[in-house]
Amino acid sequence: MTASPAPDATEPFRYLVVGGFCAVLNSVILIGGDALGVHYIASNIAAFAIVSTLAFILHARRTFAVAMNWARYWRFMTGLISAFVISTALYALIYDALNVPMVIASPLITGLIMAYNYLAARFAMVGKGPLSRAGR
Repeated sequence: MTASPAPDATEPFRYLVVGGFCAVLNSVILIGGDALGVHYIASNIAAFAIVSTLAFILHARRTFAVAMNWARYWRFMTGLISAFVISTALYALIYDALNVPMVIASPLITGLIMAYNYLAARFAMVGKGPLSRAGR
């Protein structure tokens, strides 16, 4: 039986760099949309459309160093779609119901979603979670 290679300790850092860039871009779109009077759902859809494929490309190339293919892309998008639903519900609660300004709500919600997105992205790219040791 062969021992699995040691986990790549820099992967979470690379995820934070790429994810942070995408999170900032997402927040800029949402805050800019709010400043222009665009409803947060429309801004969230625009941010999703712009950021999601860019995030896939950057995570495949930089974070996980895997080949891009349609199976990974669809798994990645499935994770992002579920995160989109969760974030939209959080905007309804935090921005609408609690009246937190978008300049605070967007970074807060984006931060809450990042851990979920890491787990979903890792599964999409390499087919296992970060705590899995099998097949590393």
